[in-house]
Amino acid sequence: MEKKKIHRIEGPGLHHFALLSYDIEATIRFYEQGFGARKRYDWNSAKTILPTGEVFNVIGRLQLMDMGDGNYVELISGGKPASERVGYDVWNHIALRCDSVDRYYERAINAGAKPYNFVYKDQIWDGRPADFEVTGSFYGEPTINVRLAYCRGIDGELIELLQGNLL
Repeated sequence: MEKKKIHRIEGPGLHHFALLSYDIEATIRFYEQGFGARKRYDWNSAKTILPTGEVFNVIGRLQLMDMGDGNYVELISGGKPASERVGYDVWNHIALRCDSVDRYYERAINAGAKPYNFVYKDQIWDGRPADFEVTGSFYGEPTINVRLAYCRGIDGELIELLQGNLL
């Protein structure tokens, strides 16, 4: 059977889906054993300086699992046990690779997306494009710098726009 060509569009492409994991170590083993995924990058801190001068810092365990095709599943420590979940509340967001977070954020807003206020503890970031330093790898990976933005799509989906050398 002939393999179909991949449909390519100009602009963003899929980088990862994010999954809330109640027991992140068990979830890592599941994706490794069940699908052959590999641990690619992990961190426990992402911070930026907001236009107000405030530091916005998210601290929590995250693990990026390489699914073998250039796409990833991001595991975020937290959430409820599977027995207490309703199907859709395990997924957190979809992340799109961009060559310009600023341009695609503006395009998304103009197409009907809504700004997303990202709240972590007592901090609020309005989701507009910002430069983040991602640190704290459990496996000795280097600190990386990325540009991120978040918005809500027209169906309420949370969309992360990602620019930088994160894989």
